Amino acid sequence: MICKLFPNPNSGVFDIEILFDKHEEGVLHLLDAIGKKVWTEEFSGTTIKEHIFLTNLIASTYFLVVETATDEWMKEVVIY
Repeated sequence: MICKLFPNPNSGVFDIEILFDKHEEGVLHLLDAIGKKVWTEEFSGTTIKEHIFLTNLIASTYFLVVETATDEWMKEVVIY
């Protein structure tokens, strides 16, 4: 899996691009600093391209989690 998140830090508007070696199904989560889910979206395919608008979130550090049946990936996201 190749995963890009940009820009980072950001104002709550960012892009996610994920490329898988094969068809995958799973869930994207954005977690706050205490682990509470603040955004969730399911996905299916070999490529994910999402433009995310979360300008209602307070300035903080969040964690983007990509979950599939066989893998989990986490990336820190700073919203200012």
